[in-house]
Amino acid sequence: MSIKIFIFYILSVIAMKESLLISSPFVLEIERKNEVKNICLDDVFLSKYPLIVQEMLQKGLFQEAIWYLEENLLSQNIEILKKMLEDIMKTKIIKTENLNKKRLQGATKPRVVDLPNNVKGVLKVNSLHPSSNYKSEVGAYKIDQLFRFSIVPMTVVTKFNNQLASIQYFVKDTKAASTKNGYQKSIKLNIFDFIIRNKDRNGENIILLDQREVAIDHGLSLRNRNYLGTFLNLSDSLKEKIFLRYDSVRFLSSSPKKNPEQFKGEKNLMERLKKITKEKMIIYLCPLLSEKKVSMIYNRIQKLFRYIEETNKTDI
Repeated sequence: MSIKIFIFYILSVIAMKESLLISSPFVLEIERKNEVKNICLDDVFLSKYPLIVQEMLQKGLFQEAIWYLEENLLSQNIEILKKMLEDIMKTKIIKTENLNKKRLQGATKPRVVDLPNNVKGVLKVNSLHPSSNYKSEVGAYKIDQLFRFSIVPMTVVTKFNNQLASIQYFVKDTKAASTKNGYQKSIKLNIFDFIIRNKDRNGENIILLDQREVAIDHGLSLRNRNYLGTFLNLSDSLKEKIFLRYDSVRFLSSSPKKNPEQFKGEKNLMERLKKITKEKMIIYLCPLLSEKKVSMIYNRIQKLFRYIEETNKTDI
């Protein structure tokens, strides 16, 4: 066994133990409705929305419709759509017999599942794999919503075959960021990844819907210790030095301490981050995340501002 494989094995075992600790069940009532039927979208309901949104909803593009309304500052009735999509995603999964044929690439063996209203979801059943963590998947979405990043598709906790799991809205007609020449992460995504302490952002778990960045796969985020994520980052740095193929997105991941310019901007987002209190975050994120983990997120927000302010003083 080579030294590299041995080190990877040791780090994987350590990370696996951490994953088990993080993913212990919490008090949450999970209901999956037994009936499998479409939610009625009648003309009266659809008339509340612009024509382009009506067309999206009829095609089952609920998350895309929500993002469109947010981008165009059409906040009226957005919460109704979010609740409707959440109900769809908590409805009994259709065509479970085809799950094995719909597996996606990924270490945690995610599966595409069919839901009512032509909606599809990505199901990730909790497992012993170091990067399997339903709480991190759902927690990343809740943080996205709390600060209105609008880059993570709706993700909810579910149960499948009596196992805890996450199910995330499947965004159709996308391509991986790794396929776009010269792709660079946006300031918004840099901020998001820093806050959630994401150690596994790469060119495959950023997908592009036209010009929109969509962030997926957050199993290796929201952890106080992240051995596997650290190993993956070091591995890409080593590959670059010895001229092996590496993930350019992961390799170029930055921090506000080293590259503060990549975190400056997004004025409205930064104002929302600055106004947040730890108490509000605890109310919103617990019991999904522990108070200790919420404190970690809050402290990283404070650290973000501290690094940027230090740079501003230096520039003066």
